[in-house]
Amino acid sequence: MLTGLERPDEAFRRWMRRDAVFAATVADQARDLGYPVIVTDGSVGVRRSTAMVARLLSTGADRSDGRATRIGERRDQR
Repeated sequence: MLTGLERPDEAFRRWMRRDAVFAATVADQARDLGYPVIVTDGSVGVRRSTAMVARLLSTGADRSDGRATRIGERRDQR
C-alpha cells in the first residue's frame, strides 16, 4: 500500500498515528455509552483476553450507574 510513495516511512507513521487517534475516539464513545472496552494492544495474552470477553458476555461488567451491563440488557434498553 505504501510502495511507490516518496516517503513511505513518514506515510506509515502518519497512518498509525491517525489509526491510534481513531481507536481512542471509538473507545471513548463506547465507554460513554456504557459499553465495556477491551484494548488489544498485545499487553495482555490471548487466554486472559478470552477470559475477559467471556466474563463480559456471561455476567456483564460491574456498573454502579444503573446502565445495562449485559448484552441482552443493552438490547432491551433501546
